[in-house]
Formats: sequence, C-alpha cells, structure tokens
Amino acid sequence: MSLDLGPKLKSACDDSLHKAKMAWKAGDSEQAAQHFDQASKLMLKFAEYANSRAQEYQRKRKAIEYREFAGRLRELHNEQAAGAKAAKLPAPPSNDEDIDSRQTEQAGNKSELSNAVNSLIHVSPVTWDDIGGLEQTKRDIKYTLGLSLATPPKGVKIATFRNIMFYGPPGTGKTLIAAATSNALKVTSDGQALFFNVKVSGVMSKYFGESSKQQPQRGLSGRVRIAHGLARL
Repeated sequence: MSLDLGPKLKSACDDSLHKAKMAWKAGDSEQAAQHFDQASKLMLKFAEYANSRAQEYQRKRKAIEYREFAGRLRELHNEQAAGAKAAKLPAPPSNDEDIDSRQTEQAGNKSELSNAVNSLIHVSPVTWDDIGGLEQTKRDIKYTLGLSLATPPKGVKIATFRNIMFYGPPGTGKTLIAAATSNALKVTSDGQALFFNVKVSGVMSKYFGESSKQQPQRGLSGRVRIAHGLARL
C-alpha cells in the first residue's frame, strides 16, 4: 500500500514559498531564488498526487511559474553583482493553487470529458450490404430498429428490445454488425452515423472517478444525437 505524500509535499511547498517571499521582501533575491526553486521541485512532486488531469496540469504550471521566477531573481542578482543599477524586484507568483485548480477544473473538466468521449466516436462506412451472411441477424436488427423508431397507433403497445448485445469469439462479425447498425441511423445535423469504437485504453483512467464519469457521458452524447436521427434501413 503506497503512502499519500500529497499533504506533506503541499505543506513543505507552502513553507518554501513562505521563506521565498520573506527573502523577497527583505530584498535578498539570491536567497528568494533558492526557495522558489525548492518550491518548484516540491510542487512538481505534488502534481503526481493530483485527483484529475486539470489539477495535475495546474500544479505543473505552478511549478514552472516558480522556477521561471527564480531565474528572473537570479538575473537581477547577477546584474546587481556586476554593478548595475538596482532594479525593483518583480512581484512573486501567488500560491493559491487550490483556488486556481478548482476554477480550472470547473471550467475545463466538462469540456475535457466531453472531448475524451467524442474522440471515441467513429464514422463507419460499413453498410448491411458489406456483410456477407448473417441474414437472420441483420433482419432481426432492422426489425428492432424499425419498431424502436416507429410511432405506434394510439392504444397499441408493441414489445421491442431496448438494448442488443453481440457476443462470441473474435472474427464472428460483431464489430461489423455494430458498425452497420450505427450506419443505419443518419444524424440529420451533419449526415454522420454515430458509432462508439470503444477500447479499454479509451475508457479507463488512472484518475479516481474519471472512468465512471465517461460511462453516462457516452450515453448522453448518444441520446442527444439519436434524438435527431432517422432510420435508413
């Protein structure tokens, strides 16, 4: 079981930033640069314990910001050591990582997740005519699609399937059938069929909770498009 060093790294980073800003206020640019460098290294390690991609990106961006500021302070120190006129020290970067991270996540998580799901959408050229054999299977699927999209007369209830699962060993036509089924639905907004070509690498994430978030997002994306679709059987 691995230890979560995140809180300790955050505390150490905050301590380095405090020392850096105290040195900056005292006009000691060299000492401040050393502490900002240390804060940059700690923040980079802290990024490894992020709960999301957005948070990881935010922490790495802060680490770069601290490192660049340390470089600017060293330049000023060298200029002063060379006898140049003392320049005003630049304002240090903020350490509001948690606030910035939450704002970044709120603004970016939705679009990031949506983009990840949309990247799984594949426009397939496969049609029913491209599949040899499996005639009974194709007829059953067409019949089911027709019933699902048809509007029955008032008072008439027709039992149909809501979901279809293909199963069997590789090479038996499951993917082809699924692709042709998606191609039987024409999306009127852009003329493309909707087909999620999903692999494990495309739906699993190392970040806690992101894999489960993608499941309903794919369903929502599909329902939105299919709601505007019509059968092309």
